[in-house]
Amino acid sequence: MGKGCITVTKYFLFLFNLLFFVFGGLIMGFGLWVLLDDQSFIAVLQESSDTVKVAAYILIGVGSLSMALGFFGCIGAIYEIRCLLGLYFTCLLLILIGQVTAGVLIYFQRDQLKHEMSNIIKDMIVNYTGVNRTAEHTWDYVQKSMKCCGWTGPGNWSDNLRIKNSSQNLYPCSCRNESLPGSDIKLEGLCEHLSADLPVFETLSQALLFFPSLTQSKVNKLCFEKALLMSASDHGDIRLPPAHGPPTLSSLLQGCITNVEKWLLENCGVILGICAGVAVIELLGMILSMCLCKSVVQEDYSKVPKY
Repeated sequence: MGKGCITVTKYFLFLFNLLFFVFGGLIMGFGLWVLLDDQSFIAVLQESSDTVKVAAYILIGVGSLSMALGFFGCIGAIYEIRCLLGLYFTCLLLILIGQVTAGVLIYFQRDQLKHEMSNIIKDMIVNYTGVNRTAEHTWDYVQKSMKCCGWTGPGNWSDNLRIKNSSQNLYPCSCRNESLPGSDIKLEGLCEHLSADLPVFETLSQALLFFPSLTQSKVNKLCFEKALLMSASDHGDIRLPPAHGPPTLSSLLQGCITNVEKWLLENCGVILGICAGVAVIELLGMILSMCLCKSVVQEDYSKVPKY
């Protein structure tokens, strides 16, 4: 390989290592965000499961290693040190194998991860107290910002221990429908349903969807013997009392699962984009390091920087 080609290869390898250093910093930064952020859905999962914390530490470790590797790759490229270039190639190969393995495992375990996430959220809803817990405040923020209530629907809140054991008609304040009048409502915790509003359903099957613990005969009894109020519309809506939790007219009737999955997919796209970029840089770095390593005839330790 000519001297000019060696010089070009050397500086290209330096540039790729610089980019590798930057991408490593991004991965480490994402890991720190997952570990420290308390204002997003990640905080709900983190407080309820050690898996998220472990993943955050892995991201921080991989990012730190990538930054260190990028630094030593720059040194090896500029000073043409074969031992550093060989070590750099080996480490890149191991990291690339690890990334592919992790990606395959996540892909084939995605259903199990989704199931675990659902269990975490439902368990948090059951034990929700509204008292200064990061996960609970974050879930309130999720429901408020995404305009949803519960995981699969507001009926999940019917399993909440405080709501079930209270003589009052309680519902999560963050589930309040902002389109309804009234501004003296808290944004977090549990609120008492003071008005006579009743949940409205167009069909009996829709009512059963949001009251999964009730049988059709019980709903019929509630509707036609105790609380059947016909609306002004021609078809007449079924109205049920808000006994022991949502849904009520004051609460949103859409579950958060769809919006949360959409949010996670959008963020996963960012993560996958970063990982794909890192993988491409790793492959190019491996190719350039081998080319440069072959072009260096013998070691010249006088080129090693002295500090």
